[in-house]
Amino acid sequence: MSLDRRFFRVAGVLLVVVGLVAGCAGSKPGPRQAGTPLPENAREVKVEAKLKQRTIAFVEELLIGEPGVRVTGRVVRIRNSKGGPLWVIDGVYTDTPLGISPYDIARMWINATGQGYGRRGANGVIIITTKSE
Repeated sequence: MSLDRRFFRVAGVLLVVVGLVAGCAGSKPGPRQAGTPLPENAREVKVEAKLKQRTIAFVEELLIGEPGVRVTGRVVRIRNSKGGPLWVIDGVYTDTPLGISPYDIARMWINATGQGYGRRGANGVIIITTKSE
C-alpha cells in the first residue's frame, strides 16, 4: 500500500485529499488474498508452452493468439471492448500488469465475460497467479 495525496483547488480553497491506495496501476501486486474464486467460465492460457515457443518480453504478449483477445503493443482488448480488461494478480485488482515478468507467472486465465467482478470486469478479466519465491 502507498499513501496517495491529491491536491484540488476549489473556489480558491486548497483541499488536500489523503488516502491509501492498494493495487493501483503500475504497483507491484501484494500477497495472494485467500478465497479469491476462479470463475467457472475462465479459460486457461498455456503460459509454459508460450514461453517455450519464443522469447516474450511483456505479460501482454502471452495473450497473443488467444480467441477473442486482441493485443496491439501493450494494449489488450477482450471481445472488441472499448476499454482495457481488469487484471487480477495474486488476488489484487489492477489496471495493468506493469512490473511483472512473464517468467514469474505460474498460471493465467481469461474471463471474457467478467462474470463475478461487477462493473470493473465489464471489459473482461485476466487472472494471474505468480510463482511463489
